[in-house]
Parts: sequence; C-alpha cells; structure tokens
Amino acid sequence: MPFKKGRAAILEEDVQRRGGELAATAEQAERAEPQAPLVMAPQRTVLGAAAQVKGDIASEEPIVIEGRVQGNIVCSKQVSVTGVVVGNITCQSFSLNSGKVKGDLVCSGSARVAESGEIEGAVTAQELALGGTLKGNARIEALTHLFSAKAYMQGDLTAGRLGVAEGARINGKVEIVQPEGARPEIRLAEPAAQAPGEEPAVQEEAAGAAK
Repeated sequence: MPFKKGRAAILEEDVQRRGGELAATAEQAERAEPQAPLVMAPQRTVLGAAAQVKGDIASEEPIVIEGRVQGNIVCSKQVSVTGVVVGNITCQSFSLNSGKVKGDLVCSGSARVAESGEIEGAVTAQELALGGTLKGNARIEALTHLFSAKAYMQGDLTAGRLGVAEGARINGKVEIVQPEGARPEIRLAEPAAQAPGEEPAVQEEAAGAAK
C-alpha cells in the first residue's frame, strides 16, 4: 500500500513552502531599485461658512476662515479670511477678501485687504495692499499701496514707501521712514560768483553744515 502522509506532515510542508515564498519576495524587494519619496500635497485648514469657533487657533498650515472665529490665531503660513475674526492674528501672509477682522494683525510678509474687507486694529507687516477699510495705526516696513478708490485708512501710517490711488483717503499722520543705516543725501548748490576781495562766508557755512 502506498504511504499516506499524515495531516501534521502536510501542514508542516505547507508552512515551509510559504516561508520560502516570503523569503524570496523579501530578497526581491531588497534588490529592487529604491523608489522616490512620497510627496504629500500641502494641507490647509478650512473653516466653512457655518463654522463657529470660540477659542485660540494655532496651525503650521494655511488657514481659510469662511465662518466666525472668536479668539487669537497664530499661523506659520497664510491666513485667508472671508468671514469674521474677533481676535489678534499672527501669520506669515494675510488676505482679507471680505468680512471683518477686529483685532491686531502682525504679518511677517505681505497683507492684502480687498475692497469689501475691513480691519479694526493695528497692522504690522512687510507690505500692505489696502483696497478696503483700515481703522487703526499701521507700521509697514516696505510698500503701502492704497490700490482702490474705495481704500480708506483712519489712523497713523509709518511706511517705507507709499502709493495712493485716485480717490483713496488717509485720515491720520503719514511718515515715510528711511531704511535703518541709510543717510539722507545732501547736495550743495554751486557757489555764486564773488566780487574781488569778498570773503566766501556763505560757502564756508554750507561746507561746515555738510560735515
């Protein structure tokens, strides 16, 4: 009679076969060329029009606010608002397309306020493009541009440069500051012809003022 294998022997052979297949698969994977790293698409947080948030928000990704936030926002990327924010905002770049922000804005990059946007608070930024309303003082390192006839600022402005569209208004003091370390250029007028024997008193005074 032919020898019949027991159930235990059959199971043992099956385990050995499967183990050999797994080892071969692992060896093939090691020999395969390395694949390029997986690149994830940038993420962002969106608070819809129906969202109501009470409390502070901190994020390392861009934030889009379409609803209402009552609290401070700290973001290392861009903050875009079409809703309402009651609280201070600190971010890299800022865009107020519509709606209102009631609080101070500190922006390490550029800030833009569209015609239908309104900020009630102080603004500190590298650049500011204002098409809507700003009620508060602003300190802008580089260019401040009131790009719309509807642009209106009520407060004092300190900026490196200023551009104002026709019809835009500023109700406050405006100071244009030189970059740190820069010196204003002084030009002396050419001295007028002197009569013989006349002392060049005016020329010496101007030269002394320029020292």
